[in-house]
Amino acid sequence: MTLPLHQMLDAREFAVMESFVRQVPKVAGGVARMIDHAVPKEISCMKHGYESNSIGMKSIYYSKLNDIGAYHRMIDPSVNLVEIEKERKNAQRSITTTILQSLFDSPLSGTEFVLSGIGSMRKHAILLRPEIEKRFPGNEVHLFADRGACLSSLPFFMEAMQRPMRILSLIFTDDRPLLIQVENNDPVPIYPPTSGKSGYHDVTDVIIGNQIAISTQKSTKDTPCIETQTEDVLFALIM
Repeated sequence: MTLPLHQMLDAREFAVMESFVRQVPKVAGGVARMIDHAVPKEISCMKHGYESNSIGMKSIYYSKLNDIGAYHRMIDPSVNLVEIEKERKNAQRSITTTILQSLFDSPLSGTEFVLSGIGSMRKHAILLRPEIEKRFPGNEVHLFADRGACLSSLPFFMEAMQRPMRILSLIFTDDRPLLIQVENNDPVPIYPPTSGKSGYHDVTDVIIGNQIAISTQKSTKDTPCIETQTEDVLFALIM
């Protein structure tokens, strides 16, 4: 289930979450508690065959610095943020350790969820933007820097609200396709220009739909998302 946090949080709370990525597990933990209190036990998860009533939350979180370049994935989408918040609250730490970990932005051991190497595609995005705007004049261009290992773990979901758009694959360092799925239709692959794949395109036809998912195939070379050190995917939404 996708939660519309922009509607559930007030403007101040949402601004804090956007500005301080380390606050995201706190938000996830708070929302999980709200849902847990609101849902009657007689319709609990365990009554429907699940192993636990515990609520888990994952995040697809991108951010852009000073509105320049691309939006960059910030958080490992495979991590259960509710569990990270529980571990933080239950940790036995001295006041000195707590202050130092906050000062140096250090997570508890084994609870890191913020990716390394954020912004490694920034220069590529800045250089490619003029070429894209020339190719698609009069359109809005939104660039996204990502990682194949993360994108194959949890797709990029978007509520497009019937707004016409095209999706352009720019860089995928191992030449994997981006898989574009609109509603419940079959995914359509697009390849970056460097792939040399004949018979395939680097951009979709015009898409009109409510729900759009962008994913990719898993690769045997993928490391866990949290262990990746650089971005290796760049794509654009053309609106």
